[in-house]
Amino acid sequence: PITPGTLICGSIDGGKHFTKTCRSGVLPVPYQESVKKLISCLGLDDPPVDLQIHAGGDGRVCLTSLSRLLPSTVVIERNPDGFRSLYKFLRPELVSSFHDHTGVTLHPDAFNSARTDLDDSLRLSTLHAIQFLRTHACQSVAAVFSDLEFPRELIYANISRLKVSGSAPSEILCKRCGSDVLDENELTPRFGCCTLGCCYVCLHCYVDLCHETGDPVGNCDNNGLLRPVNGFPMIPDVEDVFHFFGVNMRYLGIVYSSLSGYRVITQHYLKIEMISRSFKAILLPKLREELLKGQEQALKVYSSSLRGLLMSNGRSAELFWREELGPAMSSKYSLHMPFPTERIDKGLVLDSVSRLVGVSHPRSTTETLLREGKLILSDLTLSPVIKSSDVSTITPIPPSANPLTPSDIEHLRSFWKRHLASAKCTDPTPQYITDILTD
Repeated sequence: PITPGTLICGSIDGGKHFTKTCRSGVLPVPYQESVKKLISCLGLDDPPVDLQIHAGGDGRVCLTSLSRLLPSTVVIERNPDGFRSLYKFLRPELVSSFHDHTGVTLHPDAFNSARTDLDDSLRLSTLHAIQFLRTHACQSVAAVFSDLEFPRELIYANISRLKVSGSAPSEILCKRCGSDVLDENELTPRFGCCTLGCCYVCLHCYVDLCHETGDPVGNCDNNGLLRPVNGFPMIPDVEDVFHFFGVNMRYLGIVYSSLSGYRVITQHYLKIEMISRSFKAILLPKLREELLKGQEQALKVYSSSLRGLLMSNGRSAELFWREELGPAMSSKYSLHMPFPTERIDKGLVLDSVSRLVGVSHPRSTTETLLREGKLILSDLTLSPVIKSSDVSTITPIPPSANPLTPSDIEHLRSFWKRHLASAKCTDPTPQYITDILTD
């Protein structure tokens, strides 16, 4: 439903020319209030130059580059192909928190070279927001891991997601003290203690276990393998905590460095996240290249790299950590010296890498690694990670909207057949397009 002729606001040539229909009030009546609300959600007078708003041929408003509603940081890098710019955006939680603390609204084009009409004060406000991020927001994240005081709203949001998805049980009892870790009157994090993901302990019992006080957890009721205490997955996880305060994961190094010198029992979660994300940055370019030769070849590269990451002995592991992973972590997170890894749980690293990279492995792989220290990789499956957000519908389909006609469907089918036949096509195919092609 989108063509160059349906553009009602924005630019399709990187800001050289603009269509400003929605600003002049010519936007169709059903869309005016919705688009105005969208544009003003961050206190903007006008949308960023490369946010495109289309009056779709099916009667709906379509938006592209929606993330550009968020202000970018000062540093804008160039992609290796020299064609597109890579923007690093401030998260919406940070923008909202900054506004709550200062009353200042930000502009998404503050550092866009195409907007020469903007006042320097807008750029200065964004610089203040970046400083707010690196100090106040990062310190708030560090306080969660050092003081173990998780915001109630964060725990409640996690429980609410479970209830909305329909996967939340009525209660989850702590394996040691019997308290309900889903009790909304308590709202504390929980820690998984078995490979099946059915056994949990509450925060208080986790602290006792870390300090080696009190009784052990006991056995899993469903015959799952118990994890070591330093291998308990934390829920909410590191990413949840960072994003709650509007902190991007690229600031892991700043938060970790602020905790150095203190005995923080949750500090290893930050180490695991940095290791896993640095490994992902090394591995993904290799996987993209090998996928052109077939899935089997890509999985071989994944297996070989994973052995270098998880096997503590051998020349290949030593070379991988010294020549690839170490420099990647230092560059990515500004770490000036290595940290000890003896107490980092390999099973937790394996699960984290699998989640981030998008390669699934059977539960037996984790259990064999924990029980015997052996990494046996079999029955691996690629499950590409597709980032998505739960965005509520901005504009409902008007009653007058026209459904797709047979001619529209044929046009879509012809386009995707040509696209998928292209030798350069490496993009995943949307499921609804797959349905159309097989209809």
